[in-house]
Amino acid sequence: MTRFVDIATPVTAPSTVVDRLMELFEDATDSLELAQIATAEGVAPPDDRPDWTIVGAYAPGADEPALFWLHPDDEPDTQID
Repeated sequence: MTRFVDIATPVTAPSTVVDRLMELFEDATDSLELAQIATAEGVAPPDDRPDWTIVGAYAPGADEPALFWLHPDDEPDTQID
């Protein structure tokens, strides 16, 4: 599923960590598992709420997908299945 998000927070980490997470995303790793791997690498979600996930999405105007933190309480504005 491809998402267009306006509310998610980009994953900010050293490029080696982001590259590894992107490879795992491209290999269809579960979004909750991506978040667990990121936190194990020392990358913290935007706040202390539990259940953060990491999704691949296109930011408005972007040509390539990027990784974003997304919380289940936060709904994407537009979703394409």
